[in-house]
Amino acid sequence: LERLRFLQHLMPLVFVTVCYRLIKPRHGLSSKYPEFLLVAEIQAFTGASLGYLVASLSPDAEVATLLAPIFVFPMILLGGLYANVGAIPVEARWINKVNPIYYAFQAISIAEWADYGDIGGFPKVFATGNDVLDFFSLHERSFEANLWRLGCVGLGLRSAVLLVLALAAGNPGLLPVVPEDAATANPVAAQ
Repeated sequence: LERLRFLQHLMPLVFVTVCYRLIKPRHGLSSKYPEFLLVAEIQAFTGASLGYLVASLSPDAEVATLLAPIFVFPMILLGGLYANVGAIPVEARWINKVNPIYYAFQAISIAEWADYGDIGGFPKVFATGNDVLDFFSLHERSFEANLWRLGCVGLGLRSAVLLVLALAAGNPGLLPVVPEDAATANPVAAQ
């Protein structure tokens, strides 16, 4: 179990280290790396929580594998990776209230672009990093607020997992367990 916890923290570290070096940010490799790593760690926790929830709702691994895309694809499509968050239909925006990809993408975007300054280059589409955030509607809240919400979504998912498992196991600590003979007895006939 300790080895699994170690791997759960090692994978985001390796992923962020490799990816961050590949993108070669103009403001230097070390200045935004801690923010990227922190978002990746919290996103890994939240992603694992979502996986646990899907697994706890499923009778077996095959069903969990089939259910996972139903939960994940809307989050990917509406999280800001493929479409401008401001262009998402109002009817579908509620998904982003519980979408960990939305909060992680917004946090990483703010960490990268908020204090970027003059972008330069050709063609000159954006003058500053704040213009990038405004164009993609990613300036709703601060980096810290997105981290907080991402962590809360992860904790909420873990709490949902505990609730589902407690309901499935008949845990007397959460819900009263009715003995089998009382559950099958006919209350009308007993009168």
